[in-house]
Formats: sequence, structure tokens, C-alpha cells
Amino acid sequence: MTPIAAYDLGRVPYREALELQPDSPEAHWAMAVFLRLAASESASALSILQRGLELAPDNVNLLRNLGLARRALGRVKEALAPMRRAEQLDPRNFLNKVALSGTLLRLHLSKEAREVADRGLEMVPGNYDLVLYKMLSFLQE
Repeated sequence: MTPIAAYDLGRVPYREALELQPDSPEAHWAMAVFLRLAASESASALSILQRGLELAPDNVNLLRNLGLARRALGRVKEALAPMRRAEQLDPRNFLNKVALSGTLLRLHLSKEAREVADRGLEMVPGNYDLVLYKMLSFLQE
């Protein structure tokens, strides 16, 4: 199977989920994650995430992934607000800590990045990304 065929095949269930449940924030989130990660289409993911947030403005998965899509497009400053909001809404979600810490590092906010990584490491000690971000925050200083 060619990569294009695999991509087309992989996209079908997400597209169908959106067609069957156009008001489902989860369907928007799933399609956006597929586009962002499997297809490297962050711009397309961005519009789907924004539509999902119109349905569910406080959906943590949509907020975090909106930030990640913006960051992938080089809009790092714009990525920060939805990631901060996601962490505020769900402080027990370590994925929010990973996304926020990595974004803070990209903005050269090393002390805050380390604090966020530390909070995440309290929840999931030894998480590779959080350990890496903590280490990088020291190097950045």
C-alpha cells in the first residue's frame, strides 16, 4: 500500500464520524489529531478544532490541540492561551503539562516551563517529554 493510499484509508473513519455526528466535539478532536499528526496538515486541523470549540468552548482536548496546531504552524505566541486554558480547566491532565511546557520553552520562558514540567512530573514521574523539557529549561537559562 502506498503512503497516499494508507492516508486516504486512514482518513475515512474520521471523516465519517464528522458526517455522522457533526455536533460532536470528540469527532472534531479525532479528525484534527489525525490531520495534525498523520497527515501533517496543521492548517486543516486548525479550522476543524475551531469549529469544535464553537460547539464546546471548554473542551480540554480541543483547546490543547488548537495550541499544538498553532505551534506547528509557527504561531507559538497564539498557542499559549488555549494551552493555558486547557491546563486551568483540567490541571490533572499531564498532556496539558507536556504541551504547555514545550510551548513555554519555545517562547524562552524557561522558569515557567520548568515549573509546569515539575507539576507534570509529580503526576507521571519519569515522563520522557517532561524530563526533557525540564532539562532544556535549565540549558536555556
